[in-house]
Amino acid sequence: MKYLRRSMFLALLLTGAVVIAACSSSDATPTPITPSEERPSSTPIPTPSPTSAQQTDAPSPTATPVPITSPIDQPPEGFKILVEEEVGLGFHYPESWDLGSYISQFGADAVVDNPDETVQVLFYSGVEIEDLTDDDRIDQTVDIFRNILTDPDQVKDGASLRLDSGITALRRDFIYLRGDGTYESRLFLLSAALRTYVIMVSGTTDALERDWAGAEAILRSTVVFEPAMFGVAREHSLTMPWSDPITLDPAMSREGTSHLIVAHLFSGLTRFDESLTVQLDLAESVELDASGTVYTFTLRDDALFHDGRRITAEDVRYSIERAADPGLHSATTALYLGDIVGVMDKLEGSSTTISGVEVVGEDTIKLTIDAPKAYFLAKLTYPTAYVVDRENIEPRGYDWWRGSINGSGPFKLKEWTEGEVLILERFDRYHTPSSLPYAVFPINLGTSMQLYEAELSDVAFIGGATVDRALDPANGLEDQLRIFPQFLVNYVGFNTTKAPFDDPMVRRAFVMALDRDGLNEIVYGGKVDTAKGLLPPGLPGYNDALEGLPYDPVAAKAALDGSRYAGEAFPAVVFTTAGFGAVPPDLQFMIDDWHRNLGVTVEVRTLAPDAYYYALANEIGNLFDYGWIADYPDPQNFLDVLMHSTSVDNNVGGYNNADYDRLIEEARTEQDNARRMALYQEAEKILVEDAAIIPLYHAPDYVLTKPYVQGFSIGPLGIPLLHNVVIGPRE
Repeated sequence: MKYLRRSMFLALLLTGAVVIAACSSSDATPTPITPSEERPSSTPIPTPSPTSAQQTDAPSPTATPVPITSPIDQPPEGFKILVEEEVGLGFHYPESWDLGSYISQFGADAVVDNPDETVQVLFYSGVEIEDLTDDDRIDQTVDIFRNILTDPDQVKDGASLRLDSGITALRRDFIYLRGDGTYESRLFLLSAALRTYVIMVSGTTDALERDWAGAEAILRSTVVFEPAMFGVAREHSLTMPWSDPITLDPAMSREGTSHLIVAHLFSGLTRFDESLTVQLDLAESVELDASGTVYTFTLRDDALFHDGRRITAEDVRYSIERAADPGLHSATTALYLGDIVGVMDKLEGSSTTISGVEVVGEDTIKLTIDAPKAYFLAKLTYPTAYVVDRENIEPRGYDWWRGSINGSGPFKLKEWTEGEVLILERFDRYHTPSSLPYAVFPINLGTSMQLYEAELSDVAFIGGATVDRALDPANGLEDQLRIFPQFLVNYVGFNTTKAPFDDPMVRRAFVMALDRDGLNEIVYGGKVDTAKGLLPPGLPGYNDALEGLPYDPVAAKAALDGSRYAGEAFPAVVFTTAGFGAVPPDLQFMIDDWHRNLGVTVEVRTLAPDAYYYALANEIGNLFDYGWIADYPDPQNFLDVLMHSTSVDNNVGGYNNADYDRLIEEARTEQDNARRMALYQEAEKILVEDAAIIPLYHAPDYVLTKPYVQGFSIGPLGIPLLHNVVIGPRE
């Protein structure tokens, strides 16, 4: 439990004021961020796949519950109401009193002062009830206060106080004998709504006698209820810390922070189920012609926008045409819709329409691609292919998504206050409604672990030392820790278009001079798998027999000495990364290895984390951080999308190898799956031998979830799946 710090309490006590403080759980200790720690905020991992609504066997939900209304009654004449929904507290206070100014100073949830400030009322949130009797709980509270405050001269039982709500508050009195008078602290402990609160009234004996009637009126009127984060009842919502999305435009989203929200606000023709099998979403059926290039989709009768209007084939056409508008400058359309005949023509400005998109009827649309491709339906699960409402967009311009959003997905946008909170509300008319009424995403309120341990969130993304804390039996979190494997790779990219990394020998030197196993053990604590190539374990086409370039400082130095930059002043090397100035431990480890083993000095340039992947192409330097989570479970999504010479938006290092490109292009249309996988594996060997990148690691997600959260999962594509989440009883 977190109580007033000793210095804070004494400062209040010595003023002779009456203080009422309901106290909360312990301060959480922030931990260093290593791979997957606090992932939604600073560590850039781009372009995870969206996951549309999942099929569920849960019964169809009834109407969306109304956000919580606190159960406090209207005040009597001469009193006002103060309700703190996030705390779960409400009370009456005299009209002559004012809201105080001590919130920032004392960390209180609410403060009320009487006119002469001789009485101050401070409220702090409660803590989950432990399995103790009331007497044991109050004795434990007294012991804690003895340790935090100056030992009292006396501790005695006081008369219990029955509140107007019917709750009985137990009482203990601390008495301090001082030369200038007697001071008292009256502790009241009450339990309700599965939480325990401590209310403390302190001051000189004279102040207590003079002002007790007002303090007691506040005490008696106190109502405790289930906290509601941002006005939404916790029992009806999943609360998960996140960051502000960069964009909510499906055609522009290209990183995980935005994708999570976009993937629940919008839907497309197809989606993945939890087994990563492509399923139909807004489409009811699809037919593929004998050539393997013409897909005819029929839309569902119950495919609706959030305003209730039926989604038509024309809406699908508009959404694809809009994404390919060269004036929009989408960085994802070419990759994910470029197989459709005519998309590239429109992107390049040589056509105003897309010939491969044909509206056949109100509910039927035909998409023609340039060649048979096994992964095309999987590409349509990406946000670029989501259906948007023309009437919602056209009148409002580029930033249309900053206003009301008429989406096509399983959730509606209830509220978004940048820097504070984003709330999603279930769309009850979605064809397979979510089991979860609300998803609440607090923004910038603290680390995931801090909010989780303070009982202010239901989910915490953790990593590094925080995982060790969760695994320690003494902390009681082992049963709440879940590990979700990810199709993820993090690597260091080379700018191969300029010195010195236009020379493969220099690239090989930098790869072999870096002790990646040591980086894993020393910096990442052994919680990631050292990568040998680009493809992560478990992904189709993964080659367990692939041998990456070894850590060999002698061979590394020989490669550098054999490069065309040997014997002259070595060009400056700049490493571009995400951050706010401080060099992270993993990057410092790399810089030290390169300096020790090659004698090369590396400078660091940092870009703002939230804009890193949007700005990198213009700020690339010589080396750069890159991370990738699969958009769909196919090696094409890594080897083609990231490293083919024409993939300008993601191959930011400009890697170009004719043999590699030939294998990738052959694999695109290969219909024999075994042969296709073999082509990708052969291409990956070239990538490794040519030292196109420095593979660093593959990592899972470490996530804490409360015991009452059921159905929460994160698929290997990196997006939390909220559709099947059920909030059970908090026992």
